[in-house]
Amino acid sequence: MKPTALALLLTAALAAGCSPSGAASVASDAAATSTLVSATSTLVSATFTLEEAPACSSCTGTINAALGALPGVSEVRVAVGETRLEVRHDPRLVTAAALLAELERAGMPAAATP
Repeated sequence: MKPTALALLLTAALAAGCSPSGAASVASDAAATSTLVSATSTLVSATFTLEEAPACSSCTGTINAALGALPGVSEVRVAVGETRLEVRHDPRLVTAAALLAELERAGMPAAATP
């Protein structure tokens, strides 16, 4: 969070009757939240085409469990009967190649979709 925004937040908290330590706590929490938001803004979507569409919810569960266990994966979208698979992930923590390798290990081979 920018210093100007923190100063405004601190001033507003004090004007609302917060004690100085309470206002500082509010500003600190806001700064931590801002840092978290900026850290998660690096997520990207990768799209893959499965060699075979999942035939049942157990198959989609296998894909979700395999990819969801990898660090940096925040969301897996796959549906029964569909070969399209979308994964939101942090490329600093897991690469598209690692996602493909994990799919292969799970018995659900796929290819990257441009």
